[in-house]
Amino acid sequence: MVRILLYLFLFVLFFSCKKEITDQQTPIISILKPLSNQNFTAFDTIPIQGIITDNNKITSIVISLRNSNNINALNIISISPNTTSYNLNEQFLLNDLYLPSGEYNLKISAFDGVNQTDTYIPLTINEFPKSRNGFFIFSNSGSTTQITKLDNGLNSTPFTNIAGDFLNGGVNSLNQQVYSCGNAVGNLVALDANSSSQSWIENNNTSGFPYFMAISSHESEVYVGFYNRNIKSYTKNGVSKFSAQAFVNSYSSLFLVHENNLLITEQPEISTGVTRLVTYYLTGFVKDNILLNEDVNAMFSFSTNEVVLFTNVSGNGKLSIYNISSNSTWQPFALNAGQISSCTEVSTGIYLIAQNGIVNLVNMNNFTNSTYLSGVNAQLVKYDVITNEVIVSNGNSLTVYDYATKNVKGNYTHSNTILAFDFWYNK
Repeated sequence: MVRILLYLFLFVLFFSCKKEITDQQTPIISILKPLSNQNFTAFDTIPIQGIITDNNKITSIVISLRNSNNINALNIISISPNTTSYNLNEQFLLNDLYLPSGEYNLKISAFDGVNQTDTYIPLTINEFPKSRNGFFIFSNSGSTTQITKLDNGLNSTPFTNIAGDFLNGGVNSLNQQVYSCGNAVGNLVALDANSSSQSWIENNNTSGFPYFMAISSHESEVYVGFYNRNIKSYTKNGVSKFSAQAFVNSYSSLFLVHENNLLITEQPEISTGVTRLVTYYLTGFVKDNILLNEDVNAMFSFSTNEVVLFTNVSGNGKLSIYNISSNSTWQPFALNAGQISSCTEVSTGIYLIAQNGIVNLVNMNNFTNSTYLSGVNAQLVKYDVITNEVIVSNGNSLTVYDYATKNVKGNYTHSNTILAFDFWYNK
C-alpha cells in the first residue's frame, strides 16, 4: 500500500513539473495607446488601449508610471482578468499637482502565474503650470491680527481674525497654508489657505515679553526662532523637524535656507547688542559664525558659496557678500544713503530694495545701483516672478506695477496699515 501511494505521489509530481516546464510562453502585450514619446501635462489623463494574450490565462495586469530612477511616481492600476485575452481600455490620471517635468516610462506588466512580460512606453510629462491665486494681507489693531484675502483683481475677502499681537505672516503655497505669528502675546497659527480652518498651532507660552522672534517659510517647512534661543522648523502637520539653538544670550531674528543644505541665521545678543551671522548644517550642528554688528534686512543665495546680505548700519543701507567657505564678508559697492525697509529678489543677482521710500534696483551682475520707482513712499516691496509684477505697500495702500514698464496695473486700499503681505500660488 505504501509503495502504491509513493508511485501516485511521484506520478503527480512528474506531471506537475512537466506542466510548469512546458508553460514557457510569456504573455504578449500589444499597445495602441499611448504612443512612444508622447507628451502629457500633469492632470492630463493617459489613455491606455491594447490587447494582452496568453496561451494559458492572464492572472494579473499592473500599470504604473515610473520616473527616471525607476520608482513609482503615482498610484498603480491593478487588474485580474483570469482570461486568455484581455482588451486594455484604461485611463491613467496624472493626478499630482507637484509631479515634476521629466522623462517617464509607462510600465505595463502581465503575469500568467508563471511568466511575466513587462512593456515600457517612454513618455514626456510636463509639470502643472504654477499660477497665482491672489494675495494674503496682514494687519493688526493692537489685540487682533486681521488676515484678508485678495484675488488677482485686488478684490478683498475677510479671511480670519487671530487674537494677539503680530510679528510676521506669510503663505506656504506648497502646503496651501497661511501662517500668522505673534511676538509677546500672539500664537503661531497655520491655517488652510482655502477654508481658513486651523491646520496646527504653536502656543505662546509667555505673557508680556517676547516669545517668537522670527519666522520664515522654505519649501514645505516653516522655520521659527524663539526668544529662549530655540530654533525649530515645522512640517505641514505642525510636527517639529529641525531643531537647534542660537548662541548663548542670543536669538535668531532672520533665516535663509541656502542650497537646501545650510541654515543661515542672524542672531542679535540680548544684552550687548552684538550681532552674529551663524550657519548651521540641517542636522542642527553649527558650521560657522561671524561677528557682523549690522541689522540684516534680507539674505539671498547668490552662488553655491556666496550669500547676498542687505543690512542697515547707522541708518544707511549696505550691500555685502558673505563667503561661506572663508566665513567672511566683503562689500562690492556702496548703496544710496537711507534706511532699507524691505528687499525682494527679481532674479539671481538682481534685487529691488525699498530705501527711504524709494525703490532702487540693485544689480550684482553688473555692479550697478539705480532708482526704479521714486515718490512712492514704499515700505514693503515684493516681486512676483510668475506675473512679472512688483507690488509696493505704503501704509494701508497696495499698488501693483508691471516690472518691465513700471506702469500701474492696480491699487488696493486696506482698512488698516498693511504690516505684511504675501503671494498665494496654486502650488
